[in-house]
Amino acid sequence: MTCTVVEGNENKTVHLPTISTSSLANAGETAGATGFDISVLCDGYAGNVLAYFENGPTTNENGNLDVEDPSDGQSASGVQVQLLNGDGSPIKVGDISTMKTVSVEASTPTPIPFFARYYATGKSGAGKVRTYVTFVIQML
Repeated sequence: MTCTVVEGNENKTVHLPTISTSSLANAGETAGATGFDISVLCDGYAGNVLAYFENGPTTNENGNLDVEDPSDGQSASGVQVQLLNGDGSPIKVGDISTMKTVSVEASTPTPIPFFARYYATGKSGAGKVRTYVTFVIQML
């Protein structure tokens, strides 16, 4: 029994929309929610899986994702990227209890839905927001 990420989903890029800094003027404000999914295919297994987002170099103490290179002179300030489950509940990267399971059928590609959005840590400054995170698929 194995579950694999469907080809083309391994290195997913999610493009958030361009927004005004006035949309992120205060800590805790969010904007630009953009849906995406990670599709999995399980051979010989029907049950539950989850995409586990691992702690990494861009993960901060809030479980959000920091800008990859904040000192490059082109990156936005006061902004993080927050991941959400398909139902809109926030994901704390590295905390499996905040990630939702999805039911899969054997040999049927199944999309696991998510959202990514901007999250203000204070008054935001204009610039690029580029970050990354690693995920693994867990069979439960």
